[in-house]
Amino acid sequence: MYLIFVVGPLFSFCLSAFFSSIFGAKGTAYLTTQLLGITSLISIFIFYEVILCDSTCYLLLFNWFDAGTFNINWSFYFDPLSAVMGVMITVVSFCVHLFSINYMSGDFQHERFMSLLSLFTFFMIILVLSDNFIQLLLGWEGVGICSYLLINFWYMRKATNDAALKAVFFNRVGDLTLLLGIFIIFYSLSSVDFFIVYDNFDVLQNINIRIFFLTLIV
Repeated sequence: MYLIFVVGPLFSFCLSAFFSSIFGAKGTAYLTTQLLGITSLISIFIFYEVILCDSTCYLLLFNWFDAGTFNINWSFYFDPLSAVMGVMITVVSFCVHLFSINYMSGDFQHERFMSLLSLFTFFMIILVLSDNFIQLLLGWEGVGICSYLLINFWYMRKATNDAALKAVFFNRVGDLTLLLGIFIIFYSLSSVDFFIVYDNFDVLQNINIRIFFLTLIV
């Protein structure tokens, strides 16, 4: 069930992006909305199990890549914070999907809009459930790309193009600072895993950033 929660929005995206010609615009909209509704119900069950039953869950899918001490797994960690965020993300996304059925019904790119909403939800789930900073970065980048595509959905209008470019610019500023933070963490601890970082938080507090930058320049 935890895996269904993760891949549900991705399946919704694939359905609306690649099989919309089979189901039609309205059928695709209803199917994607139903899939997000199921995902939001699962998120409530996860909230109950993780928080009310005090049962955290670690979902390890596979090893992403391994190079020396740089070991990255494709995995998800369900703790109280991520369970709360999971409910917020999926319930709000379901409401947006539901509202968009009629609001976007007259648009000739209705299927594309629904697919982008589902993909945005998937990357948000990746962002909040990651157990390492590299996977978190992937979720962050995916959210940024989907934000650009959704803001620029009516790409024929100059105003939407300008707004999308502003969003990309500010996202890139966030990317640079996030990458710098990840690099400092790996430089100090030789790991980007959340559990290792939490266990060695005192090491990060004692970092002399000025010495680090001098070392980096040299």
